[in-house]
Amino acid sequence: MPHVLTATEFSDALPPGDPVASDARWLLDRAAAYLQSRGHYGLARPLLERALAGEETSQGLDHPAVARRLNALALLLFDEGDPARARPLLARAVAINEATYGPDHPVVANDMTNLAAVLLELGQADQARPLLERAVTINEAAYGPDHPETARSLRNLASIARQTGDPALCRRLLTRALMIDEAAYGPDHPVVVASLGELAAVVHDLGEAEAALP
Repeated sequence: MPHVLTATEFSDALPPGDPVASDARWLLDRAAAYLQSRGHYGLARPLLERALAGEETSQGLDHPAVARRLNALALLLFDEGDPARARPLLARAVAINEATYGPDHPVVANDMTNLAAVLLELGQADQARPLLERAVTINEAAYGPDHPETARSLRNLASIARQTGDPALCRRLLTRALMIDEAAYGPDHPVVVASLGELAAVVHDLGEAEAALP
C-alpha cells in the first residue's frame, strides 16, 4: 500500500491522457477496493475521488469509464452508511450508461440494481421496485430466463416484494431463483443455501412453518 500511494501521488503530475495516468487511476481503484474490503472507508474514499476526477478530466463527463468510477464511489458511500450521497452518483451512472449502451444493456441493469439498493436504504421502495423489475427484464433478454444473473435479479426483486408486504410474490420469485441456482450450481452450492434460507423465511412469514423447515 505505501508503494501504491507513492506511485499514484507522482502520477497526479502527469497529463490526463498519459497512459501511465490511466494505469494510476486503475491502481487507485484497486487500492480503494482493498481498503474498503477491510472497512477502511475513510482511507478509501479520497482514492476513489481522485480516480473519478482524473477520469472526468481525461475522458469527459459522460464516458463509461466515468460511470464505473461513479459506481465504485457510490458503493463505498453506501457501505459507509451514506446512501443519500450515493444516490446522485448512481443516477448519473445510469444516465451515462443508458446513453452509451442503450436502455436494455446488462450494464444498465447492474447500475439500476445498485441504485435500487440505495433507494431501499433511503426508505423509497416504491421507486426501487420498478428499477429492479427493469433489471429482471433486461437480464432475461440478455442472458436468458435460466441464467444465474437472472436469478440474482429475481432475488433482489423478491427482497423488495417482501419489504413492501407482498410475501406471495416474493415466494414465487425466490422459488424461480432457487430452481435456476440449483440447475446452474448444483444442490449443495452456497448460493443455493442462501436462496433456500431466504425462501424458508418467506414461507414462514406466510404462516407455513412446516413447509419452511425442510
